[in-house]
Amino acid sequence: MDSIVIEGIRCLCRVGVSPSERAKRQSALIDVRLGLDLRKASRSDDLQDTLDYQALERLLRETAESGEYRLIERLAGSLAEEALARDRRIRSVRVTVRKRPASMPQVREVSVELYRTKKPQ
Repeated sequence: MDSIVIEGIRCLCRVGVSPSERAKRQSALIDVRLGLDLRKASRSDDLQDTLDYQALERLLRETAESGEYRLIERLAGSLAEEALARDRRIRSVRVTVRKRPASMPQVREVSVELYRTKKPQ
């Protein structure tokens, strides 16, 4: 399966278990890998035959920044759901969310990676 990858989407979101963690927005980095068939786009050179990366990036950023999450697992799950629902051509998505843990000052970052597929119709 072909892939479209968007790496390093920077977001400021409310995420954390404790109220003090969620009191202010924290920086998170999001990577997304979409699995879909790109044969048509690779022949046509037409935006209609692929995904609008900018629109998808905007959707994922808005999802991350408008919600409030206790766990980055939930944030990643919400992003995966949004990506799969975005376009019928997307068959799978891998989402990685990385952030510096406020409660672990000696750790550079923690990350969660989720892989989801659409159920066959």
